[in-house]
Amino acid sequence: MYIVMVASECAPVAKVGGLADVVFGLSRELEIRGHSVEIMLPKYDCMRYDHIWGLQPSYEDLWVPW
Repeated sequence: MYIVMVASECAPVAKVGGLADVVFGLSRELEIRGHSVEIMLPKYDCMRYDHIWGLQPSYEDLWVPW
């Protein structure tokens, strides 16, 4: 199964609180169980890009209605 997770943070790339640890742990566990997981995050200026593998743009000028 192919899973895309959309989150505001993910450890260790962009971490402010506990959500980052949950997103990282859940995605790791799903991959261990055989799923293909991708995580979509906002592109923050303070992100730790050295911890990202396979970084590539998915969308440009993505508008989310508020």
